[in-house]
Order: sequence, then C-alpha cells, then structure tokens
Amino acid sequence: MDTMVDPHKEALPSVFFRRSFSFLIDMIGLSIVIYSLKITIGTIIPTLLVSLIGVILSVLYFSFLECSTKQGTFGKMITGLIVSDINGHRISFKKSLIRTIIKIVHILLVCTIIGWIFGMMKRGLIDRRVMDLINILPLSTLFISILLTKKKQSLHDIIVKTVVSRKTDRFS
Repeated sequence: MDTMVDPHKEALPSVFFRRSFSFLIDMIGLSIVIYSLKITIGTIIPTLLVSLIGVILSVLYFSFLECSTKQGTFGKMITGLIVSDINGHRISFKKSLIRTIIKIVHILLVCTIIGWIFGMMKRGLIDRRVMDLINILPLSTLFISILLTKKKQSLHDIIVKTVVSRKTDRFS
C-alpha cells in the first residue's frame, strides 16, 4: 500500500537537514557493505571492478527501496521521509531507477571536479583558500536546489518529477 502525500496541501517538503541526515545514513551503510566487499573479494578481482560492483549495488539499493511500499531507503525510513511523485503516489521502478542514476552521476561528477581541483592544488596551480571556495560550488549543487525550490527538490527530483516529503497518513 502506498503512503501518499495529499497533493492539495503544500507538498509537506522534508527539512533539508532531515534529508541530508538520511543520505548520510544510507552512505554509511553502503560504505560498510562496499568496504566489506573490497576486503573479502578485493584480493581476487581488480579494485576497479569492486568499485563498479559498489556503484551497481548503490543503484539497486536506492532504486528498489524508493519504489517499494516503504517508499524510501533505510535512511529515509529512520528519518521519517518518503519518495513520491508530484501527485503524492508511489513511484515506479523505472522512475526510481532514472532518479537514482541521475543522482549518482551527479555525485560522481562532483567528486571528479573536486578531485581535479585538489590535483591542481597539489601541483601548486591554485592556492588552498581558493580551492576551499571552489570546492563549495560543486558540492552545493547537490543541495542548493533543495533549499531554493518550493517543493524542496534536488536536481534528480526536478528531472523525474518526484518529491521527498515527511511520511503522513493516507488520505481519502
């Protein structure tokens, strides 16, 4: 059974910190699983393949749980959040998968940019203070839209037309 958000009310958007904390919980859990894989099978298969398995596990984790009847990952369940479409209904697996892929590609791009900037700093091409300022910009793209949009949507939410809201009782 879906947990629906009343589309006629203000979308009951999640608080920024609640959403950030739920993501942190998910990342800690996934990191433990991926690190355990690296320890156990990392000596048998190349590190790059273990990383690829980690990305695939992350995609499956977010995609399956966010379209499930719980409508959220373990982090979202702990913080009382759900993922729904903009009409308040549970999302399909396809929509959840697209949402997750966009989110992970966004994160990987941000990490690549930060790595590139850090490399420039190590080579002495930019000052540490400038690097700190520049690092804030790509990282903020993950969160700034949550702070600025009416329905508190991140980029991946806007693209696939989903919202992350506090879990509420079903309505008639």
